[in-house]
Amino acid sequence: YLLQYFSMQQMIEFFTQKYSYSNPMIALKAVNYFDEIDENIDPPKLRHPITVKQIKTRIQDATKNPFKIF
Repeated sequence: YLLQYFSMQQMIEFFTQKYSYSNPMIALKAVNYFDEIDENIDPPKLRHPITVKQIKTRIQDATKNPFKIF
């Protein structure tokens, strides 16, 4: 199957299309909320394992560079 990548800007645009009555900043804040992540849970099995810290960094980078495709 084809795996497609999107920029943060595109994902926010998708959010705005689906939830036109909502403020897109809410979605942006939500993807950057990491306070309730339990790093002790069994992580999903991935082909290329990635740590929670790496995931946080990647999401934060996507927020800082909204047009970059990750």
